[in-house]
This record gives sequence, C-alpha cells and structure tokens, in this order.
Amino acid sequence: MLLSQSEQPRLNRATRSGRISNDMLGPATLVNAVDRGDYTRPGVRSEDTPVWTMMYHVEDGLDEGDAILCARLHARDVGALEALYDRHARALFSLALRMLADYEAAEEVVQETFLKLWQRPDRYEPERGRLLTWLLGVAHHRAVDRLRRRRLE
Repeated sequence: MLLSQSEQPRLNRATRSGRISNDMLGPATLVNAVDRGDYTRPGVRSEDTPVWTMMYHVEDGLDEGDAILCARLHARDVGALEALYDRHARALFSLALRMLADYEAAEEVVQETFLKLWQRPDRYEPERGRLLTWLLGVAHHRAVDRLRRRRLE
C-alpha cells in the first residue's frame, strides 16, 4: 500500500507530533511500515487503538523485555546483548549520525554505547527510566565528546 498525495501532509503532521521519528522515514521504511500496519493515520485513531511507532508497538511490553534482557546481561549472556542491539541500534545510530554527520564515527558511537552496556550493565537502573532513553543519553554524550575532540584538533 503506497501513500497517496493527500496522505503525505498527514504523514508530515504525524512526524512533527512525534508519532513517527524523522530519522526513520525513508520511502522503503515507510511503505513497509504501512504494509505491516505499523503506521496509523492521524485522526483515525480511537481510544482503544494503540499508538504505533516505526520501531515497535508501545503496548508490546518491550520495557519489561528490556529489563529481562538487562538482567541476563548481568549473567554475561551474549544473546541478550545481541537482542538489545537488534532492538535499539538503529535509533542510536540515527542520533549519532545526525549529530556527527560522519557514518564511521556514528558506528563507533553505537559500538561504544553497547560496549559500555556490556561492561557495566549495573549502570542502567530500570526504576529511573527506559533502557532506550538511557542508551540514547550515553550515545549523545559519546557523540558530544567526539565533537569536542574534533574542535580541539
């Protein structure tokens, strides 16, 4: 299912409202999201219709899944790290690439972020917020450090 010309302004409004993030909007991504049902048009949503994002469904309980995977990280479970990477690497990479405008540096920021999670899983405290938020904060700080280093060179 492709979006018609009349639906494009609705998509732009949905993007500005935060229902779909700008960094995930590519033609193929959007078409796939629409086909999967991961995109709902603004104004069509009723009270019982859940809010969707491009990455996952808000009501899927991924926060609980993240907490379980973090607990497995404490036991040094590589599979848990791989699952978290698959789930969150795209958002981290998008943030780093937007800040640094350098593909390789953005990849390194993502790698450093997950390395920190692997080495010190106890630094994430589930009661303080979602894992994705914590990972984005770590990636943001790593990207800012790289920008500062660039300025000094």
